[in-house]
Amino acid sequence: MTLNRFLPCCGLAALITLAAVAADAPPVPKPKTATPKPDPHLVQATDVKPIAIDGEHNGFPVMTRWKGQLWIAYRRATAHVGTGDLILLRSTDGEKWNEVKKFDMGNDDRNCQLLATPDRLFIYHAVSRKRTDYQTYVSHTDDGEKWSEPQECLETQFNLWKPFEHKGRFYANSHLKLDSSSSGPKRMSRLMTSTDGLKWEQVSIVRQGNWESETTFIFGENEHLYALLRQKYGTMTGFILESDPPYQTWVEKAVGVHFSGHAVREFRGVTYVFSRHYGQQNRPSTMIYTWDKGTLTPYAQTPLNPPRGDCGYCEAVEMGDDMLICFYSSHEGNPKIYTARVPLKKS
Repeated sequence: MTLNRFLPCCGLAALITLAAVAADAPPVPKPKTATPKPDPHLVQATDVKPIAIDGEHNGFPVMTRWKGQLWIAYRRATAHVGTGDLILLRSTDGEKWNEVKKFDMGNDDRNCQLLATPDRLFIYHAVSRKRTDYQTYVSHTDDGEKWSEPQECLETQFNLWKPFEHKGRFYANSHLKLDSSSSGPKRMSRLMTSTDGLKWEQVSIVRQGNWESETTFIFGENEHLYALLRQKYGTMTGFILESDPPYQTWVEKAVGVHFSGHAVREFRGVTYVFSRHYGQQNRPSTMIYTWDKGTLTPYAQTPLNPPRGDCGYCEAVEMGDDMLICFYSSHEGNPKIYTARVPLKKS
């Protein structure tokens, strides 16, 4: 064999040997992504426990106190978008909950809201029999046992969101629920008012034309009104709009905080805003903010969910030196309804 013929053979043998060595070598480990931990600067919810695990998707709870008892309503469903019924729970101590009523008026009953007055408890909920048939109803009870027949309280395709009482009148948000890809320009968010909780009339359009969704109101000094608005698509930031009586003109600003499923409560002179929050690695939780004249300061949070997990829609009642919160979360698998305790902030 000549030298010229020998050299290619040596090169081929070396390549075969290197390939064999590479095949036997252990794989190079991929760098691990650190699991984010709760923010040490925030108060963490404690005594977190599920109270409803009876559906593939338990979600969208609301909670109030009425006539010395606690009430929670939530949707028991097959999926976030699927078929479902509304379930009403009652408790005397926040520990043991009993199912007292189920609302099943159509293919999908959803978006339940509670409004408690000294003598009457109102429950609002929407029924979707088809994707294009969405109607909001109201029912009420004076004793917690007998309920009025549900009656329509808004135009078709409109939600009623976070009703509350202020100086002898009721106020709420109503937003147009259209979800097709071309519906953004048709959407709107409105300020509504009522004297009896049954019939609602429009005060003004807060914003329209760009995927307006859930909007929660806060009255400030001199009847100044804040609207915390969720834009469903196009941006993750929320918006605060402000207006003065008669609330016909609104001034808007983006706040850099995500709003969805958000509620407002005041305990011992401190106003809290509860909203879904997206943190590191897109892991959501419920964030509890304190509110001061348009400024939101993070205060507490619920357990972190998996990336793109399903959670939120938190509400609260005062329980001693704590607030008892109710929310839904998927940090332990399928979404469940949870309660937890968060210490009240000293004013």
